[in-house]
Amino acid sequence: MKKYIFIFGILLFGFYSHAQSKQGKKNKNAKITIEVDGICGMCKKRIETAALKTKGVKYALWNVKTHQLNLIINEHKTTLSTVQKNIAAVGHDSEGYIASEEAYNSVHPCCKYRDEEIILDHKGGLKKQKKNRKNHEKKEVVVAKYQCPMKCEKEKVYDKEGRCSVCEMKLKEIKVKKK
Repeated sequence: MKKYIFIFGILLFGFYSHAQSKQGKKNKNAKITIEVDGICGMCKKRIETAALKTKGVKYALWNVKTHQLNLIINEHKTTLSTVQKNIAAVGHDSEGYIASEEAYNSVHPCCKYRDEEIILDHKGGLKKQKKNRKNHEKKEVVVAKYQCPMKCEKEKVYDKEGRCSVCEMKLKEIKVKKK
């Protein structure tokens, strides 16, 4: 009888240790890279924040140019699909997860990465309107200033061409009357 209990105990221990080894394959610092759609600096902040708010995500960095999101996650606490669902919930598509129309429409107008015109504008591909350099009819002096087309910084204007510090869109030229 003692032999049977001893053999049963050894078998039970073997099954227990085998089950533990299968569960132990989850990584506490799993490095994952996925593609997430977005277009500007505001998208970057929104994507990274959504990922980092997911329990178990230790690191999130999204590249505006390559659209790659680098993650370090604890697989004991979360899964990649959970992170992707949270990113889709804030309006950004990722591999296998499409943001709902409601979530997509909630993003800032300059972040509409599905709109070809916005994409071209971020790349500087839209043709500039022809400038009327000389205004003979009016005696007022007109000065060229630059402003974000999405008015991220409300009515703030710049003296030089460049990019918006909030959404990184190319600043549009506006005419301002000089007094």
